[in-house]
Amino acid sequence: MYQSNTKSFSELRNYLEQIPVIETHEHYTNYAKAENTLNFILGNYYNSDYISAGGEEEQPKGLSPKERYEQFIRIYRKSDKTAYARCMQEGLRQCWGVTSIDSWHDFQAFEAKLKTRTAAVYEQTMEKLKIRAKVVDIYDLPVFMSYVDGKKKTSQNIAVLPFPFLHSITCIPRKIY
Repeated sequence: MYQSNTKSFSELRNYLEQIPVIETHEHYTNYAKAENTLNFILGNYYNSDYISAGGEEEQPKGLSPKERYEQFIRIYRKSDKTAYARCMQEGLRQCWGVTSIDSWHDFQAFEAKLKTRTAAVYEQTMEKLKIRAKVVDIYDLPVFMSYVDGKKKTSQNIAVLPFPFLHSITCIPRKIY
């Protein structure tokens, strides 16, 4: 959280803290158990920076957890200052209290926290950050339709939209007189 000792900053910050948030770009609809800590870390936009820095799209098979971590951290150190990396790091800090994954010890500590994760962590995070509703981008049309048809449900106040399909809608400009 940004800090300042000016009166105007404090007043503005206090005002902003009272405003409920509607998250306008979310992909998460329901709790899913995190089976693999590296997949959890790489399962967001940071993955594109990781791959650009030389990381593999798929984790190699046959390596021990420590060997996979060592391979990951070598690439992570080349890409940990990007905007996506910083967002991922901030998420780890705010949601998990994790300030570093820079050592095997730190990584294992995060892995232990992740194993205790339940569906409640998402609800708690939404409450902590005052997110009252979200717009979910479901890019898979059959999954989107399962929400429309009522086959799938979520506990959050959401609007589920297939944004990639909306991009293909063309508008005919009206002539302005």
